[in-house]
Amino acid sequence: MERDNGQDEQFSQSTLATKGIHNLSRLWSLLIIHEMICCNIDHFFISPGLRNTPLIKALTLFPLVKKIIAIDERSLAYQALGYTKASGKMAVLLCTSGTAMANYSPALIEASKYHLPLLVLSADRPFELVAVNDNQTMEQANFFRQWAYDTLNLPDPQMAIAPNKLKKIVSHFLTQNKGQGPLHINVPLRQPLDIENENIDESFINSAVALLNKKTPAIQITKAHNEVGPINLAKIDLLLIGELPPALDKNAILSIIKNFPGPIYIDITSGLKHFHPSLDLSTISSLIFSSKTPLKIVQIGDGFTAKLLYQYLAQLPADSRHIQITNGRQLIDPAFSLTEQIIGELEKILPSLTIHAKNILPPIFRPDLKKVLEELPFSFAHIASVLNELIPNDSNLFLANSSAIRIFDSYTYGQSKNIFLFSNRGVSGIEGNISTSCGIAHHLPTQVTTMVIGDISFLHDMGSLLEVSKAVGKIIIVLANDFGGGIFKQLPIAQDHEVLEVITTSHQYTFEKLAAQFSLNYQCANNVGELRGHYLKALSRSGPEIIEVILDSKQNLHTLNQLTNIFQA
Repeated sequence: MERDNGQDEQFSQSTLATKGIHNLSRLWSLLIIHEMICCNIDHFFISPGLRNTPLIKALTLFPLVKKIIAIDERSLAYQALGYTKASGKMAVLLCTSGTAMANYSPALIEASKYHLPLLVLSADRPFELVAVNDNQTMEQANFFRQWAYDTLNLPDPQMAIAPNKLKKIVSHFLTQNKGQGPLHINVPLRQPLDIENENIDESFINSAVALLNKKTPAIQITKAHNEVGPINLAKIDLLLIGELPPALDKNAILSIIKNFPGPIYIDITSGLKHFHPSLDLSTISSLIFSSKTPLKIVQIGDGFTAKLLYQYLAQLPADSRHIQITNGRQLIDPAFSLTEQIIGELEKILPSLTIHAKNILPPIFRPDLKKVLEELPFSFAHIASVLNELIPNDSNLFLANSSAIRIFDSYTYGQSKNIFLFSNRGVSGIEGNISTSCGIAHHLPTQVTTMVIGDISFLHDMGSLLEVSKAVGKIIIVLANDFGGGIFKQLPIAQDHEVLEVITTSHQYTFEKLAAQFSLNYQCANNVGELRGHYLKALSRSGPEIIEVILDSKQNLHTLNQLTNIFQA
């Protein structure tokens, strides 16, 4: 929703200079204050100081914003508390570095008891000055952690962080935490703080100017509560399906997918990629880069496995809309492309959602993966192809991090199978994958649980084999062993041979004896035929299994590179 922020003229590169925005700290501060005003914050209680002058200067550019100034920080904080109690609106306390913010503590503690929207915006010195105890410094980051509902610790001003990224981070922090209680934003600022000129890249200034002439939040958030009315998003260019909770009833989203004739991209973590065809990333790339007009994209669910997709989304045409429908409160947006979020229970939102395709997607020619693989050396992609074909309907599939989940994301195509897909993509840790699979099998003992894991992840979690040996449900561990962290050989870092030798942690281990130690059925596969036979045998008998698949590292890398050229070019 647009608001009148009292801006008397449009910002431009020349007006920034005439208004005293001569350096990066002042422009950075203006972007922060502007985003706050776009989020309907209009009362600022100011404790005078030097370090916060760029923020004060920014406020002077918005004459309709109310500014209350007082010498005593403790008294000012209680005045802000009174305002927010009476109005129900957010009040911002703005101070310099050092102990000024500490004097806000009593009022902030009081506000925390009633979940009142009191926000401390503290200027700080850069981290290296704090580290050496420069004058008027203390550890300000997370200072109010006991009483603030949430804290945002910003970095010092830098052109490496584009203006839209700064505004979106601030916008999401303010909007998502609205009504939850006191908040704290800590802003380190570098000299110069005054009107001294500093060279700023023209592209950075132009980007900032474009944002400063908008009056809406960088991200608009709608929280859908118990009663969800119709949500009509009209015609869209692209539908993205991101990570979804495995326990989610997916009937509503399947209905949307089946009835949407336009372009759809489905991530493996949605649990729907086995059920419905998905576009390749090459098609997504063509759609985005060929567009001469803004695009409208709807995303259902959270993050994506493919970094390449984020790279494409980061280059959407100007003024594109990227709308996310999610049940999570975290911002998962490495592309900084999101413009709107609808947050609530997906089971309630999706039946009320109406979307139409702007363009009908013509049939897409895709080479037959199975036939392509027949001409290429044995690889991790062969493992994905075989398991996708043979995995039983209504069974569980756990994909470990690193190569496993990426390969399945790239080479899984809709086969009308209902597969319950699990992964640990929150922080993508290398540990705990086998244990997580045991927990899944414990809850779903009547369903087969197949897990796919690489050798390094397996080595990290070997102790969990004791739990596998005691598992109630059927667990089949497919262990892809290329004798080291093969994923790093697919990345540019592979050109640094000294570093590559360290991070791949090469070894010569196989795991038959380890399986015997825990009384687990063990089979070893060296090709597609053996893998097919061993997996079918594992399905036919009781007890936990390890199928170790031996991969030649060079041949695996060759095949994966060839597949990238064929399917992602």
